[in-house]
Parts: sequence; structure tokens; C-alpha cells
Amino acid sequence: MENIGIDIGTFKTVISSSHEKGRIIYDELSKRSFPTAIQLTSPKRRFGNLVIQSRIKINKLFTTDLTDQHNLTHTNMFLQYCRRLIAHTTPTTNITLSIPYTFTDIHKRTILSLFSHPTSTVTL
Repeated sequence: MENIGIDIGTFKTVISSSHEKGRIIYDELSKRSFPTAIQLTSPKRRFGNLVIQSRIKINKLFTTDLTDQHNLTHTNMFLQYCRRLIAHTTPTTNITLSIPYTFTDIHKRTILSLFSHPTSTVTL
């Protein structure tokens, strides 16, 4: 049984698998980790390393207030990006999230509710 671990840090995110002695799941640019950032330009949203490589430096870090609806939407987009990276690599549904120590209980509940899926087991 494979388990996936997502380390959502203040500045970077890493996704790893329990298979093959801790295999790292790469992003679209074949990077082992990617910034915890979202570029909010139209018409396309960019995540992680694509934000850093872009000349446009409009991004949103994860350390924002999750009680604001816009920030909640951005967080949801970032988590869906992580879910897409996992889906391209493995069909597993067991996921463990690691989040910044600055997150409060409200942040934790919000992240858990955003990332939960009826067929997934998600723990913080």
C-alpha cells in the first residue's frame, strides 16, 4: 500500500511517496520541490516553479488569512494543483499533509476540508 506525503511549507512544497524508499513526485518542470506560490494573472493561473520563472511577479504565498474568501479560493487552487501532480504519478488515496507551524486550528480545518475527497484518507 502506497502513502503520499505533502509537506506544505511556508516557502516551498514537496510531495513524496512511500514507494521506492521515499520517491519524490516531481512537478511539470521536473523539480523535486516547488514554491508555495500562486500567480494570479489572467487567463492562466500558474503554480510553484512556473511562478518563479515568470517575469510577472504577482504571487500569493500560503501564509495568508484563510478566513478571506479570495485566499480560500487561492488555497483550494494550490491544493488541486498538488492533487493533479499526485494523480499523474499514482492512483493512491492515502495522503498525509504537513503544514507550516504558524497555521492555527482554523487553518488546519480549512486545509483538511479543502483537500478531503470522498475516496481519500487525508491526515494532518
